[in-house]
Amino acid sequence: MVCGICSIVFCWGYAIVPVALAIIALILSSQALKITPAGVKNNFAKAGKITGIIGLILGILYFVLIIVVIGAVIGAAGSTGSTLSNF
Repeated sequence: MVCGICSIVFCWGYAIVPVALAIIALILSSQALKITPAGVKNNFAKAGKITGIIGLILGILYFVLIIVVIGAVIGAAGSTGSTLSNF
């Protein structure tokens, strides 16, 4: 659950860190749910899985946003450069 929460918190910093933490949270929560006896509820493992999924989605969306912004900046710089070269 801690890795899932950290992946949500760090999703605005770097794109690789939250995705890695979310994958770790998903793996650990799946393992915890497997070893839990049948009649026992493991709410922390479920919360870890949910926060891991949310962190993974936010991390991927932030990564896509970074790529779009970088592409827009490069595109704007390329169009400005070609306009200035005509003078």
